[in-house]
Amino acid sequence: MNKKYLAWGLMSSLVVFGSCVKEDAFEDISLPNYQGEWVFPLVNSKATFAEMLEPFQEDIPVEISTDERDVYIISYLDTIETGVASDYYQLQEESFSETIGAPEDLNWIHGVPLQAGISASESFEFDYDMKQPLDFQGQDIDADLRRVGMNDGELDFSISSDLRHDVELRLKFTSLQKGGQPFVKTVNLDYAGTTPVVANVKENLEGYVMELEQGGNLNTIRVEVTASVVTQNEPIYSTDEISLSLALNRIEFSYIEGRVGVFDLPIASGDIGINFFENSEDFSVALRDPKVTMNVVNSLGVPVSIIPEDLVFTNADGKTATASPTGGDIALNHPTVLYDSAETEIVLDGQNMKDLEDAFNIGPNNVAYDVSLKVGDNAGTDFFVTEESKIKVAVKAQIPAGGRVQSYVVKDTINDLGLADFEDSLVAYAELKFRANNALPLNAQIQGYFVDEQGNLVDSLFTEAKGESLLLAGEVDAEGLVTAPTFKETIIQVDRERFSVIKNAERIVFVAKFSTANADSQDVFIRSTDWLQVNLGAKVKFDANLNEL
Repeated sequence: MNKKYLAWGLMSSLVVFGSCVKEDAFEDISLPNYQGEWVFPLVNSKATFAEMLEPFQEDIPVEISTDERDVYIISYLDTIETGVASDYYQLQEESFSETIGAPEDLNWIHGVPLQAGISASESFEFDYDMKQPLDFQGQDIDADLRRVGMNDGELDFSISSDLRHDVELRLKFTSLQKGGQPFVKTVNLDYAGTTPVVANVKENLEGYVMELEQGGNLNTIRVEVTASVVTQNEPIYSTDEISLSLALNRIEFSYIEGRVGVFDLPIASGDIGINFFENSEDFSVALRDPKVTMNVVNSLGVPVSIIPEDLVFTNADGKTATASPTGGDIALNHPTVLYDSAETEIVLDGQNMKDLEDAFNIGPNNVAYDVSLKVGDNAGTDFFVTEESKIKVAVKAQIPAGGRVQSYVVKDTINDLGLADFEDSLVAYAELKFRANNALPLNAQIQGYFVDEQGNLVDSLFTEAKGESLLLAGEVDAEGLVTAPTFKETIIQVDRERFSVIKNAERIVFVAKFSTANADSQDVFIRSTDWLQVNLGAKVKFDANLNEL
């Protein structure tokens, strides 16, 4: 506050009086000193524990939730996933061949010309066995396929005839269907004086479905061929034949149904960053029931189990601790409908991970983990994968706000204190009233630091020997839960010289060092309804010599 504003307020009261008095009457007037006070708030802050942790959520993936008792759970996150199934499953290219002779109805004799214009036909059915239809990351796997939806690929069917007669072939690809109907193609091989007579059929496989269960057998491609011959005046020799060659090239699937093999699939290694312990000084903590959870979303329609691995914890000092699984593989849920997915929640805790609590209690800033999967089952064939099938794992390191702690530091900054306008010469002294209500189950040693615009420390709120004010924890029941807050009020005297320093502060930074009240005996738990409230008010005393204004 500038002294000219104070003077204006004081002198304005003399205006009416002065208008009734002769001018020379004021020449020897001496005004008394003006004494007064101005009371105003500086800080009014109330925060839950979650709100105190908000600054630590900016640089690292973290979420804060509550359990069934409303106790906070701080979860640090990481996510890994497999590639899609089409990255590691590949359909093998296939090729098959068959030969057929002239229809028996022609009653032909070796080397004897037939009468022109005789016609006869005969039908054949061929089943081609796809012995190794799938590979996994370049290795053949044992698989029994019932059905394959096609995204891309090419059917290449070649025909070569040695017959010196006109031949018509009707090709029915029973296993290759679109809209429920098989692919049918008629090919004419017209003899024009030379052999062999050749033809080629190509068909893009996009949108087709390969029905590979034929006659009770899986992995089977069925082709039905009807050969019709119209004779010319030429002989048929015993070596004459019609050769059929079938090839499936560049096959890309949209889905596969059947038994798709058994194999191990390492997903990846991951790291969970943790900053919860960065504010711990003279670190000593005993957390209760920390966990690592894995939410697994599986769109592979096959039995899958996760293979537990060691968790390796590392703190800022380089100290490491390992938690090891005590059980076997963990089965995952899998979908039973194409393009669906299924979720599984896996909880790794003290029941199935040896030394997990001790590992958390080193105050880690990183948790390293590996995830490996065992995929497949030889017990059945009612499984599937789609081109986009994958497994996604969301990993959480969960720290409950419960246990014991020796020193945990939280900071809060209050800006724009507005003290700079006070004129030093007008201030006799000031009082700062500090009031605090603590509804947390933690003792709080609180200090306030006055900081100027450049970030330099100007002064501290408390100057007694300990340099801070101890605010006792809220009243706690036998279960470690707060039942009532505690209250403390402190009056801090500030003389003129100290005030002239403090007024240069642009902001005040409160630092609270939390610790459990019964550090060696009782665990406490922080709930979302627990809070800490801090109020700071100022009362400035004025002693102004009005004759000098």
